[in-house]
Amino acid sequence: MRWIAECCVSSFLIVPMCQAQVITDYDTQAPALPSVQFSSQPDTTGIWFHIRQRQSALAEAEMARLQQVYPQWQPAPELREALAELSVNTVAPKAPPQVAPTQAVVVSDPTAQLFGKLSRLSDAQKRAVSKGTLAAAAKLASQANRADYFIQLGWLYHQQQYYAKALQQFEQAQRISADDKIRDGIQACIDGLVSHAAAHPDAEHLAGLVRRYPDYDITGAIKAIGWQAYNNQQYSLAYKRFAAADFVYGKVLALQQDGQPEQAQQLACDNDNISSLAIFCTDALALIQASEYAAEQYIASIQAAQRIAQRRALREGEQALLGWAYLAAGQPRSARTIFTQLLEDYPDDARYAQGLVSSLSSDQQRQQAARRHPGVALLVTRGFAGQAWQRKQFERARLLQNPAAVAVLNSPRLAMYTGINARSRSGEAGLGNFDVTHGYVGINGVTGPLQWQGQVDYEQLYSGIPDAGQWFGEGQRQNEFGGISGFEDTGVMANVMYEQQGHTLYGEIAYSLIDQPVAPRLTGQLGAAWFTDTATIAVTAYRERVGDSLLSQGSTWFENGVQAWGGVHKSGVRGLYSYLLTTQRALSLSGRIERYSGQRVIDNRHVSFRLDASQDVAANINAPLDYWRVGPYVSVEHFEHNASGFTRGHGGYFSPEILLAAGLYSELLTQEGRPWQLKAALNVGYNAIRQAGYYRFPLSQGGDWIAAQSSAGISADFKLEGQYLVAKHWAIAGFVAQSFAVEYRSTWAGIELRWHAGATTGLTSDTLVGNRPHSTGYAF
Repeated sequence: MRWIAECCVSSFLIVPMCQAQVITDYDTQAPALPSVQFSSQPDTTGIWFHIRQRQSALAEAEMARLQQVYPQWQPAPELREALAELSVNTVAPKAPPQVAPTQAVVVSDPTAQLFGKLSRLSDAQKRAVSKGTLAAAAKLASQANRADYFIQLGWLYHQQQYYAKALQQFEQAQRISADDKIRDGIQACIDGLVSHAAAHPDAEHLAGLVRRYPDYDITGAIKAIGWQAYNNQQYSLAYKRFAAADFVYGKVLALQQDGQPEQAQQLACDNDNISSLAIFCTDALALIQASEYAAEQYIASIQAAQRIAQRRALREGEQALLGWAYLAAGQPRSARTIFTQLLEDYPDDARYAQGLVSSLSSDQQRQQAARRHPGVALLVTRGFAGQAWQRKQFERARLLQNPAAVAVLNSPRLAMYTGINARSRSGEAGLGNFDVTHGYVGINGVTGPLQWQGQVDYEQLYSGIPDAGQWFGEGQRQNEFGGISGFEDTGVMANVMYEQQGHTLYGEIAYSLIDQPVAPRLTGQLGAAWFTDTATIAVTAYRERVGDSLLSQGSTWFENGVQAWGGVHKSGVRGLYSYLLTTQRALSLSGRIERYSGQRVIDNRHVSFRLDASQDVAANINAPLDYWRVGPYVSVEHFEHNASGFTRGHGGYFSPEILLAAGLYSELLTQEGRPWQLKAALNVGYNAIRQAGYYRFPLSQGGDWIAAQSSAGISADFKLEGQYLVAKHWAIAGFVAQSFAVEYRSTWAGIELRWHAGATTGLTSDTLVGNRPHSTGYAF
């Protein structure tokens, strides 16, 4: 007979997962899982059980049985000492008592004679008594209805391991007498039945014993044989035995080891009023929380953490893992609560600071968190510096100590530059034909948070003389031309830019072509750009010269008079909204609303819109690219009047009633901070143009009516820019651009030399000639 009385185990399950640790600890549980033992020695747990039950005779009987089965076995000294101490301290052995006939029994009585003979037998003889004799004795004892006969017969049955029949005898004796010897006999029979059930698995019979004898220590014995099965890795059998004893904790461990962790966890959580099972439940849930997170089942991971929180406070690792799961599941507000609490408890932990920063959706929220948590402040500053670099706010990135910006933008932040560019537009001489040469010299620098620039310009404009018979000014040109074919003039320009987190402001003022027939007007721009994690919005209000012709960009005199004419300016608002769909895909919508006006030129209104969809393919190309965007575009624009003529009231600029265009767009920029940099852009599309009919002299609606015209065809625009760091203080930059359309061609090219007061090792795209706010029209 094998018994396990007491055992203990500690097990630690450690699961590292995304900065979270789950620990399962059974140190405080009782009773705990027994150690698994493998031995060729006999199992002495039965002897120890009888010793603890103070059953000296049964303990000695079990010792004798084991010595017969294992003749080479030498009992451990502590077992011998415990057995000897039990024998000394036992006053009345609980071995089968010798029941002598009472004085009232007559010797000639066959019942008394039989029981007298049985009482005088040795132990070996008692174990050899035949079934027939025992059956006859049972019949006689029943007829005599004497407790001592029932007790004596019960021990005889017990010695022959007929525990059920022995139990019947002791129960009959118990109906007559309440002697402790009877209870000892019943307990010995129950122990025997449990031992028999252990050798012949019968969980239902064990459960029946528990129900039938609630006053006897049965469950303890059943638990012991349950642990024995568990120790022998017979987990299914152990579960049945634990179930018979209604031992939930044992059932949970057996299910766990039998490959049924979900059932084990559910059973433990259903009985979490027991402290040991509550610990098992929450530790199993913590394991589920981590495994579900690892499998990217974030909602399931969150639910497991919430079930833990219903039973106990979350541990640090569990709480952190819950925060990361909330972030991954798209629940930043819940994550924010978690990481805020973690930072209150662990203010120096950079992981939790990063978690909190990741849960914040706006720069304002990040700045508020930075004021409360030093760790967040450090990350926010680094993040803002990185954002500034990505948003091309290079000076702000330098001030925030972005490593890339600091490496290439050295103090003092001052530069001087000079350059020249030329533009040529195709057309008829004296009309659409237009050549411009522009030279300039300037200086730019940084003062506090402001970036400033000042520039002096020199321009030469040339159109030529209209051919005889061409309509120009007041009528058709004759042999002599008294107008202006070209001129040269000067101008000045200054601008300032202010970069902050989330936005950039830009202002510009210019005064150019000072000595012209039409008095010059101040031009300039006032713009702002706003940045979020997924969008860019830019708006600019402006007044600019219209550079389509000598008439529109400059001005002239009517051929036969002293009246000035031309000098067209456009005033309006342009806007851009770009939204990042994914890290590589974006949608952009841009548009303009403008008013055109000039001296003795009909006022005009212009509206245009363009939609772009782009894919950044730079990551797929093994080249040092900052971006390479490709995608389709569609655009539309409209002028209220056709003012493209060169007679009184017209402005000499392209002004179609409708222009529809669709095509493909591509733009790339090489990496920032290198000694060289290139930027290229290409538009290829199909244009459909309708130019409205107009009067020869639109202000008075006089002269001939010129019928509307339509055209369609392929158009293309290409521009290539570059810059190269010649030395630590010197850089050279240039560009070339070409445009083609139906009956139209334009070429533009330029070169620039710059000197930097601070030595530098790399260049940034804000110094490309055509990439400055002055040229792009936006504050970035």
